[in-house]
This record gives sequence, structure tokens and C-alpha cells, in this order.
Amino acid sequence: RVVRSAHRGPGRMLLMLRAEDGADGGAVPPFVPPPLLDSVFQALGMLDDGSAGMCLPWYVGRLVARRRISGTVIALVEREETADTGGGAVRGRALVCSQQGEVLLELDRITLKAAGRAAAVLVAGSATTPAAVGGSATAPVPAPRPDG
Repeated sequence: RVVRSAHRGPGRMLLMLRAEDGADGGAVPPFVPPPLLDSVFQALGMLDDGSAGMCLPWYVGRLVARRRISGTVIALVEREETADTGGGAVRGRALVCSQQGEVLLELDRITLKAAGRAAAVLVAGSATTPAAVGGSATAPVPAPRPDG
């Protein structure tokens, strides 16, 4: 719904994105629309040619939002070429600009991790198990206890 066009080059992607204006008379739109941010993360995930598998946002080292984002914007997403490409992680940075070139949002040191790896880390650090993929749960489900 947000991506209008995408152009890919080696290690980078240029996106034309359309953020919701919030002109429907509802609540005040968010400063940075979540669907726009999600599109930036998905573009970074596409830049590793699928070697990390399905990735989820894990860490953003620096996020600078200079102005409220609305309307049509341009995003430049760049993958960082690192020596350690293993481990199911994709790293990069992104700039979101107005059509006039004004920088609206900067994201540095973005890290996406493979979904299976991220879920394993979350489960290892908690006493609950995640809901099944495609399912939902309203409360954490306790891990099964061994009999005996």
C-alpha cells in the first residue's frame, strides 16, 4: 500500500513511497507512519538476495525524525557490506526525503535478523513460547513442564 515504485542497484534501493496524510478527519497521524517504516525495513531485507531468509527488524542504532512525514516521499536504502555476512543478519541505513530533497528521516545502523533466529533468541530468554505463526494469543502460554 505504501510503495509506489522501487529501483534496485548493487547494495541499494531507491523507493517512491506514499505516506497517509491522515486527512480522513480521524486522529492525528503519527510523526513517522509505521507502514512507511515497515517498507524501508522490507527494502533492506530484499537487498541480501534472500541469503538471510525472512528478516525482522532487530535494532536501529540511530533514528532522527526531522519533520512529520506525509504525502509522497523518496527513500534511499543501502545495505552495509560487512566482512561477517553470516549469522542471518542484514545491516544497513536509510534516508527518507521529501520530493524537494529535504531529509525527513535518517536511520543508521539498522539490523534485521532472520525470523527463525530472532524467535529462538526471544524464546531462550523467556519462560513462554510464542504463538503459532498465523495465530494469535491474548496472554503468554507457559512452556510445557517435563513430567517426573
